[in-house]
Amino acid sequence: MPDALQWPVIAAMLVLGLAMLQAGLSAAGACLAPRRG
Repeated sequence: MPDALQWPVIAAMLVLGLAMLQAGLSAAGACLAPRRG
């Protein structure tokens, strides 16, 4: 059943996407922090 196998893949992609966004935000914050202070 493609649907049964599709949801775990979508969930994994969402988790990876959120992790990449969080890493990007933390990196941007680290780059902008010295400029503020």
